Amino acid sequence: AQFEAQIQALLARRDASENMKDIHCPTLVLCGRDDAWSPPIQHERIHVAIAGSKLVVVDECGHMSTMEQPQAVNRAFADWLESV
Repeated sequence: AQFEAQIQALLARRDASENMKDIHCPTLVLCGRDDAWSPPIQHERIHVAIAGSKLVVVDECGHMSTMEQPQAVNRAFADWLESV
């Protein structure tokens, strides 16, 4: 029931893309290359909308990036943290 409620909330949430231009802090946008639910093209738009953000697309990875490619995700976070 909780998982279903979470999915429904995600599907029904309002589009906040217009607010991304107001983000002025270091931002990492990360996704899996094979994410069918939230594909890289969507993350590319987020990256473009947030000035100064960094985009990382993890290969051989779907939506559950921290479970599917934990080492690649950790490396991306570590590299990003070193750069900010």
